[in-house]
Amino acid sequence: MLKFEWKTILLWLVPSFAILAIITGTWGWHLRGSPTTTFDDALYTSLSAFGLNSSYTNLVLQNEPFHIKALLQISRWSGVIVGFSAVFGALWGLLHAYISRIRAWTGDFPIVLIGDSDLLLPALQLAKGDVRTLRLGAKEIHSDLRSISLPIIGDAETFVKAHIRTSSKILVVANSDSTTLSLARMAQKHAPTAQITAIVRSESVIEAAQTLSDPRIRMLSTCKLVARALHRDNPPFMIAKEIGQKNIHALIVGFGDIGEAIARDLIVNCQTIDLGIPHITIIDPLAKTRQRTLELAIPEFDKTCVFTALEGGFDVDLEPPSLLKKDSPEFTCIYVCLPSDDAALASLGHLSHWLRANGHKSPKIFVRLRDDNLMVAQVANIIEFGAFSNLARESEFLADEPDRGARAYHAAYLKQLKLSEGHNPNNVTAVPWEDLAQTYRSANRTAIAHVPAKLASAGIDPTIWLGARELPQLPTGMSLYEHGDGMKEKLGRLEHERWNAERRLNGWKYGKIKNESLKTHPALVEYDELTEEIQSFDLELVEMIAQMIKS
Repeated sequence: MLKFEWKTILLWLVPSFAILAIITGTWGWHLRGSPTTTFDDALYTSLSAFGLNSSYTNLVLQNEPFHIKALLQISRWSGVIVGFSAVFGALWGLLHAYISRIRAWTGDFPIVLIGDSDLLLPALQLAKGDVRTLRLGAKEIHSDLRSISLPIIGDAETFVKAHIRTSSKILVVANSDSTTLSLARMAQKHAPTAQITAIVRSESVIEAAQTLSDPRIRMLSTCKLVARALHRDNPPFMIAKEIGQKNIHALIVGFGDIGEAIARDLIVNCQTIDLGIPHITIIDPLAKTRQRTLELAIPEFDKTCVFTALEGGFDVDLEPPSLLKKDSPEFTCIYVCLPSDDAALASLGHLSHWLRANGHKSPKIFVRLRDDNLMVAQVANIIEFGAFSNLARESEFLADEPDRGARAYHAAYLKQLKLSEGHNPNNVTAVPWEDLAQTYRSANRTAIAHVPAKLASAGIDPTIWLGARELPQLPTGMSLYEHGDGMKEKLGRLEHERWNAERRLNGWKYGKIKNESLKTHPALVEYDELTEEIQSFDLELVEMIAQMIKS
C-alpha cells in the first residue's frame, strides 16, 4: 500500500496550482479579449494572478459568459493559493528553525549525537525510537516529535556546551578522526555525568588518544567494529573446516583501514586449535608499500601470518594483478574493501574473471557496502557487510552497560593476578577498568572476541555461540572441556598463540625483560618454551573463560 507524507503532498500541490492558474488564466483572458488579443498577451496577463495586481483585483465579470467567469476565477484563486503558499513557506522555514533552536536549548535530550559523519543518521533512527534525541552537526535543521537535528553555528565548543548539559549518553563521530577527538574532549569537559562513545576510523588513533582514558569514554574504531561483526556472524574458521583446509587462506581486495582491520581480526580472533597461522593475500595498487609499512610497525610480522602482496586492482582504471602460481591453494574467503560502494560493485565482475583465469572456484565473497539497501545478498556466494545501520547498533552506544563481557573479563583477570604481580608498578593492566588505558580496554574486547573460536575448538555446538553479540552461555551441565582429553591444555596453548598474535600486531617483540616503552616481553615465545608459571597463567585464563560462560 502506498504511503504519502503531508510534506510530499504539499510539494506537489503548489506547482499544480501554479500550472492551473496559468492554463485557466491564459484560456480565460484569450476568450475574454478582443479579436486582436494574441495568445502571448493572454499568457502574460495570466501571470499577474501571482502578483495580486489590478488585472485580477479590479476584475469585473458580471456580464461575462459563465465559462469565462469560471476560468478567470479559478486562475485568480489558484494564484492566491500559490502566493500565500510561498509566503507561508518562507515564514514557516524561519519559524521552524526558531522553534527547533528553542526546543534544543530548553528541552531535555538524554541522547546527543555530535558530528558530521553519515554514520549518525542510522544512529539517530536507532536512538529516537526509545528516547528524545538531539543531533549536533547536521547539514540542515530537521525536527520531529522525537528528535532535532541542528548544524553547529558559531564557536563549536560554545555551541556544544550549551546543548549537552542534560544528556546521559553521547555518541561522537566525525568525518575526520581529529575532529572526533576534539568533539569528544568537549563532551568530556562539559557533560561530566554522560556516558560518551567516540568512534574513529583507525585503531591506531585510539592508542594515540590516551588523554581520553576517562572511565566515561569508550573509544572504538569503525574498522574494528566492521571486522568483528563480520567474523562473528561468518567465522572463517568454520568455512575452512567445511572445505577441509588446514589454514585460513584469505584474499583481501583493497587494503585500506577496513582491509587491514579484517586481516588483524583473522590473525588474532580466528585462530583455533586445528588451524595453522593464516595465509593472507592482498590486492591493492600500493600493496608493496602497505606490506613494508606493516613490517616496519610490526617487528615480528612474519610470525603472525603468511603474507602475500599483489599490486593492482579490479576497478576500471587499474590493472589486475598477475596470475597466481598454479599450485596456489583455494581461497577460504574473499573480502572486497574498497573506498566506495560503486567501486566495490564494479570490481566484483572483474574479480570473478580473475579467479576463473587462476583456475579457482567461487568462494564466499564478502563485500563492504555502506548502503544496506543494495540487496547484493540475493547472489548466493556474495555477502555484504559493514552497513552504517549495523555499525550504529554494533557500537552499543545506547547500552546501559556497554562492554559487559570485556569488563567481566578484566575483573576476573585482576582476581587471577598474584598479589606480587598486582602490586608491580610496571604492570599497567593491574588497575580497575575505570583506570585502564583505552589500548588495554580494546585488548579486553579482543580477548572476549576470541571466545567463539575457543568454543569451536572445544567442539561446542555452533548454535550456542554463532552470531551471539553477548558473551555466550553454555547450557546447564555443559563444560568447556567435555569434548576430548587434554582440552584445557589445548585451549591454554591456543590462548597463548592468540596473545602472541595480538601483542605482535601491536608492535611488541621478544625481549628478556618486559618493557612498556620498548614493547619487549619475555613471554613472546612458543608455548613449549614458556615456564610452567606462565603456562599455568594461560590455563588460568582459559578456566576464567570457562567459568564466565557457565549458566
